[in-house]
Amino acid sequence: RGKGHGRELWSHAMKGLEGVKSIGLDAVPAKVPLYLKWGFSSHSFTLSLSGDVETVRSSCAPSAASARLCDLSSVPWESVVSYDAKHFPSRREAMVRSLTAQGGSRTLVAVG
Repeated sequence: RGKGHGRELWSHAMKGLEGVKSIGLDAVPAKVPLYLKWGFSSHSFTLSLSGDVETVRSSCAPSAASARLCDLSSVPWESVVSYDAKHFPSRREAMVRSLTAQGGSRTLVAVG
């Protein structure tokens, strides 16, 4: 931190965005003022959480417990894209696909 590596990486990445009209960014709260200064606007708040499956399952509200969890791969992709479009102002299918295709993880969705 504080050595300019992030800014250098950012500058390099920005050079590769020719023809791209919109980009998204997930930021830690401490960096939000910097990104606002760079021209991003805040439109939502995302929080990543993790937990023990059995603890979470036993603590769910009845409505959440009635939903079933299934692998993202079993859900029609257009349904995922359509759901995401309802909650984000621009189409980001490629970005969502890349997030869900990361190795060493399993992506689950609640259906119900």
